[in-house]
Amino acid sequence: MCELLAISSRLETNISLSLDQFASRGNDDSPNNDGWGIVFYSEGDVRRFRDTGPAADSALVKFVEQQTLCSTRFLAHIRDANVGAIGLPNTHPFSRELGGTVHTFAHNGFLENIRENPSFDLHKFRTIGDTDSEWAFCSLLDRLCDIWLNGSGVPDISKRVGIVTEFAGQIRQLGLANFLYCDGDAIFVHADRRRQPDGQFRAPGLWLCQQMCEGDGEHVCGGGIRISSPMQQVAMAASVPLTDSGWEPLDAGTILVIKDGEVIATR
Repeated sequence: MCELLAISSRLETNISLSLDQFASRGNDDSPNNDGWGIVFYSEGDVRRFRDTGPAADSALVKFVEQQTLCSTRFLAHIRDANVGAIGLPNTHPFSRELGGTVHTFAHNGFLENIRENPSFDLHKFRTIGDTDSEWAFCSLLDRLCDIWLNGSGVPDISKRVGIVTEFAGQIRQLGLANFLYCDGDAIFVHADRRRQPDGQFRAPGLWLCQQMCEGDGEHVCGGGIRISSPMQQVAMAASVPLTDSGWEPLDAGTILVIKDGEVIATR
């Protein structure tokens, strides 16, 4: 299955250093070799890097790791292509503009017959590729349009959580629905089930790690992240733990809202 990673931090940090451990999960010896993508939020926009080959052998991954790309919000995805052809239009994370900000989305799982389901008919937003994941993203944005286009700026968090929660409950009925969604302000994490090493589908589909690095100088907070600022707070969600300790499994149906390195809401 695909691999997901989201990172939120209180202060800007160079997050690209976590890529080595994460990218090693997408290699020729695993099924996750059908493309990868990463998104860094910065200056009200995003830097988005995607490719269609294995992440572990990607020259573009190595290029990104050599850059100083600072962010407080970061999404990454390594793909196992079970729906849709291998190619850039089907490579996560997907992105769209809504309400003057960039919204991004990455999904792990499958959503059976979502295109034929009238509950997920598309209106303002359309897909570029042919994945169930991008269709789900466009459906979510259609539901969010009213609160993002009313001219009042970033909508109240409770309204956003309500819409995302209802959407997650509906797509969970179609299959496996782990997803990460960032609206430029916060990261929404929805945990579902996942194929486990014994081949069975069950929770956890995502894991959470929260860390605080205190003091001056450089700190490594796990997952390969190098932190160089004092009192840095970091929250990470990933398909599987990236380090040996500090991770907690998330029950199926859990929704977390992560902002500035901490969980600010749970459903």
